[in-house]
Amino acid sequence: MPMLKIGQTLMSLEGQALRVLELIGEGGQGEVYKVQLDGQKFALKWYHQPASRAQKQWAAEQRRALTSYLVQQSPPDPRFIWPLAVVEDPHRRTFGYLMELFPSQYQGLESLVLGQMRPIPGFRALCRAAIGLAECFRKLHNMGACYKDINLGGPVIDPRTGEVLVCDTDNVRVNKTPGNILFVFFAAPELIRGEGLCQTNTDIHSLA
Repeated sequence: MPMLKIGQTLMSLEGQALRVLELIGEGGQGEVYKVQLDGQKFALKWYHQPASRAQKQWAAEQRRALTSYLVQQSPPDPRFIWPLAVVEDPHRRTFGYLMELFPSQYQGLESLVLGQMRPIPGFRALCRAAIGLAECFRKLHNMGACYKDINLGGPVIDPRTGEVLVCDTDNVRVNKTPGNILFVFFAAPELIRGEGLCQTNTDIHSLA
């Protein structure tokens, strides 16, 4: 059952009212809704309500990162789907953040790996996507930040052109930040062993 009701009104920390239009996706951290703000359509990522102590600690850290860092920063490249504003739960049980909607032709890398991406991207499109991802992460690293937990769910590509966007940017942190690694198949060995911090080099390992 969706956490938010269609037609429900929520408020950002800046006092902007937005209306929930429809549920468009869900994942391990929460749900994504299409919302309307001042006549424009946006996406809202809404986090699951934390239950355990560890989940509450993670939620508190996530909220701090969004309010004190991410929404204060401009994205390093227009291809990042960046957090725009933090949105409040009226009952203060959880929260979410506002971001731009991306066009429907973009598909996640998981569908590519599983052979489900349609149309099947050609060699030129794949090369363009790889170069685009490298460019995006280079710009992110140049601003002193790291993505922290690169996985198949973050980048999306247009299979026809190879154009790329980077989503789930609520993972982004200042370089050399401790990180809770969820996708161990992409993580640098030192992060899995708990011997290092999330930084440029660990991002590069995951990106490769």
